[in-house]
Amino acid sequence: MIGLVGTAAFAYLLAWALNRRLAWLNRLLLPPSLLGGAVLLLLGPQVSGTFGKEIVPIEYYDSYRTWPGVLISFLFSGMILEPATRRGKAGLAVISQSLYVWLIAFVQLAWGYTVVLFFAVDPHERLFAHAIELSFLGGHGAASAFYAVAERLGNRAAADLSVAAATIGMLFGLGGGLLLAAFHRRHNQFGVGLFLEAHSSSDSDSGPDARKKTASQQVSIPVTEQAEEEQRLLLSFLLPVLPVFLAYVLVEILSGMMSAVQELPLFFFVILIAHTLKKLFQPLLSVTAVRTFHRLALEGLILSAVATLSLQTIEDHAGLLFALCAGAAVITVLLHLLAAPRLTPEYPDLALINFGMSTGTTAVGLALLRSLRQSLPVRSVQIYGLAAPFSGPFIGGGILSLLVFPELTMQLSPPVMLIVTIALSVITVGLSLLLKRLQTG
Repeated sequence: MIGLVGTAAFAYLLAWALNRRLAWLNRLLLPPSLLGGAVLLLLGPQVSGTFGKEIVPIEYYDSYRTWPGVLISFLFSGMILEPATRRGKAGLAVISQSLYVWLIAFVQLAWGYTVVLFFAVDPHERLFAHAIELSFLGGHGAASAFYAVAERLGNRAAADLSVAAATIGMLFGLGGGLLLAAFHRRHNQFGVGLFLEAHSSSDSDSGPDARKKTASQQVSIPVTEQAEEEQRLLLSFLLPVLPVFLAYVLVEILSGMMSAVQELPLFFFVILIAHTLKKLFQPLLSVTAVRTFHRLALEGLILSAVATLSLQTIEDHAGLLFALCAGAAVITVLLHLLAAPRLTPEYPDLALINFGMSTGTTAVGLALLRSLRQSLPVRSVQIYGLAAPFSGPFIGGGILSLLVFPELTMQLSPPVMLIVTIALSVITVGLSLLLKRLQTG
């Protein structure tokens, strides 16, 4: 166990150090978990093993292969139990942004079902339809979480392709997004809004006088309060474990009565139990510590998924992967240029964030917006942040993406699911146009 965890930690820290030391690598915005997983992949039997002997024992990879299915439960538990922060009022602009993200998900799913119509040979290969929505929109975290679902439904290769597509999507999002930012800059397409630097300089104390004021106001924290805060931090790492343990016990008990319970993933029960305990636990938790907890679970999830990625699967399904990613890339650009100006506010600012988000991560989107402007527009960033809770928990690696959609895919034929996703896309566009009219009228 020490060697297993220590090797993963060493690979992560090595990737983190390389990210800090190499400027060109840092500009790619690749997370250390992704780079660390790639390091382990290179040192394992699939790469270094072909040249004689793997550097990291093959037994480690057998264990790493089980990590995503376990860590996803801790990830959901921590995210659900995280104490809620105060949010601003949600106006029509926030609803429009939420609908646009749902539109991206439905269109990406529709493209996945279109490709599967031509490439799928047996029913299990229908799961390939989810590779784009989980990778481009969801990123490496969602793609890695898909392992638990794909293995249960009989096609682990679908998760392998999702992780590979997530990397392709992130690189395309950064490269293609910079070209789009240059396009907007050349054609003088700028939205309206205040800027973060101006906002922060006027609303916050940042000068020398402010620092003196802060220093003069500092007081020593009583020992009792410090002990309570330390206890709060400790509970923030222990309490998110409880829903996972209770879910495990519940599954063990129910599976003895109903064998069908074993077909459901553990994280399904974790979600139910965590929501039940949410109000009870939240007053005891620290937001920062809980975020660190589920961030740790997410980093381990991505690292282990990339480290055990099947290169043979990618080679066997190279044509399918190319069709999925190439089509998704074209669709994302078309949505940005044709749909976003008509459906979303603050164009092109918010649209650039959405472009980065829908090809990889929000960090890529913010980097693209930063390349267009010297300062980040406050309004666009606020709208994006306020709209996230209306889509993130459900699509792009949320409950619907990991529980509902894959089950429907296995039960219904790809043509039926294609019609459903197209219909949902049309409905979403109609609602967005209606909201746009309300905003302008």
